Amino acid sequence: MQAITTNTVLASTMVSLCTFVVGYALQLLRDAFSLRLLLQFGSLALLLLCSAYEFLQSARLMTHAGFMFPVATGDSKQCASKQCLSPAAVEQVMAESENTQWAGLRFLYLAVNAAVWIIGGEWAFLCGCIATTRLFFARIDQPPPLLAVGVEASLYGSGLAELDE
Repeated sequence: MQAITTNTVLASTMVSLCTFVVGYALQLLRDAFSLRLLLQFGSLALLLLCSAYEFLQSARLMTHAGFMFPVATGDSKQCASKQCLSPAAVEQVMAESENTQWAGLRFLYLAVNAAVWIIGGEWAFLCGCIATTRLFFARIDQPPPLLAVGVEASLYGSGLAELDE
């Protein structure tokens, strides 16, 4: 429930920021049109909209999974013989929700680089892109090891443990 609220708030914040950016860009472009300004503000607005879209998709999938939990049966043999909803299907929807949430955050991180380009110029943009690539995407943005999070027991229940061996 809190994750749905968080994703919805993040999406509405990105849309609000995008509206502000587009309004400010239009005001600047009316005074003096510049292709550079159009590219800078356009890239920032596009990244903010992509981030909002991914956050909304995550909230949608989480809501959908919330309706799936009560009707998912625990018997995989029963689900193989007839059409029913398995816990693995709910798990797949939750995994998709997590992926779209992370995509929204990644678009937001890229939007920070676009904002740095507007505020600091080309050299700041170059440094920001290198820092994002080297520090964040290469080192920090890694999935946690499964044993460190304590999900090993749930892997054995879902049949995914055989894939690890």
